Amino acid sequence: KSLLSQEKRYEREFQSMTSQPYDEEIINLHFPSLTPLSPQKRVLLLDQEELTIGDRVLVKNLSLTLQGQEKIGIIGSNGVGKSTFLKMIWEILRKNESIRTAYMPQDYTERLPLTQTPVQFLQHSGDREEINTIQLHLASLNFTYSEMHHPISELSGGQQGKLFLLQLVLTSPQFLLLDEPIVIFPPLPNQKFVAYSQTTQADWLQSPTIGPSSKKSAKKSIV
Repeated sequence: KSLLSQEKRYEREFQSMTSQPYDEEIINLHFPSLTPLSPQKRVLLLDQEELTIGDRVLVKNLSLTLQGQEKIGIIGSNGVGKSTFLKMIWEILRKNESIRTAYMPQDYTERLPLTQTPVQFLQHSGDREEINTIQLHLASLNFTYSEMHHPISELSGGQQGKLFLLQLVLTSPQFLLLDEPIVIFPPLPNQKFVAYSQTTQADWLQSPTIGPSSKKSAKKSIV
């Protein structure tokens, strides 16, 4: 009887316990030291532009002024032209030699050399110091040593996305265009994503599927 009573007490205690929450590791993305854009520098000026796909007109009288260090989120339902708008901005900014711009499209996987390893993809000189630095960057994005040295084709879609973004960051961009970055960094309850440089955050323009908390972080929103 005593043993049965003790067993029931343990069962009650077990049911009253609260499971420990799963704590996601912080994802750190370090921007190399760069010269930040001045807040007074005009990065982009669109005045009464038209956004089209083939013969289809998506938006008329599109105007946008973007200054250095501004952060903008583009909000809209599927098919309204968010990605097309980003491509339009990319085509304009890539010709501007005074601003280093990096662009991450939705089809980034088609731009990855799938037979190479992440280390091979990121390296230039191939010397030991460079490889060690690359491995540190990859580790900060939660890559295991094995993943660093296996073909990119064997990585998950999320890991491939982080690898592509890291490659962009290592070019020291002053302005980032990110199309659906939330696919790479899903909004898990405890996950944190930290992106910073020694001087300032690079500017970015993204087209995420934005939830209530994400809307608050954008300085401007285009619907």
